[in-house]
Amino acid sequence: MTLGRPGLGVEDIDAAHARALAAGAVEIEAPVDRPWKPRSSTVQDPGGKHIDLYQG
Repeated sequence: MTLGRPGLGVEDIDAAHARALAAGAVEIEAPVDRPWKPRSSTVQDPGGKHIDLYQG
């Protein structure tokens, strides 16, 4: 069984993404708007896990 990766809802995606990078995360996908979901981005934590950030 494969579990989905973690995601966090944030008020300001650009600020949250920048804070994650400043704290040592690696950018996987910069903040982007898509018609089928909220503005989002993806970062990788120091342990290698991908974390989705969603504006909402």
